[in-house]
Amino acid sequence: MGDVFYFKVRTADGVFVEAEQLATFTHYLQAVQFRFVVTRLHGGRPAVTHRVSGKWIADIPQSTLAACRGDYRDAGKLVLIDVIRRQGEERVCQALKRAEQNCV
Repeated sequence: MGDVFYFKVRTADGVFVEAEQLATFTHYLQAVQFRFVVTRLHGGRPAVTHRVSGKWIADIPQSTLAACRGDYRDAGKLVLIDVIRRQGEERVCQALKRAEQNCV
């Protein structure tokens, strides 16, 4: 059995808690590279998390994970692409930039 790694994620009320780190990946928006982590809180669903701020982006549905044959990285990318499609690339990019600025 492999090592378990943890990543600090920010809850809705701004508190940091440790979540299991399942995968990492990058994605470019408007020529800016952003980094993401697929995390899972104890007993929870896997989710896409913004690496710099620790903010939740979206849960990964079991159906998406199954379609990706259990590959958390691929499932995370698909979910992120869906968020971008629904919210718009510019809006998501600006939100991620603001989140990164608030961490400095």
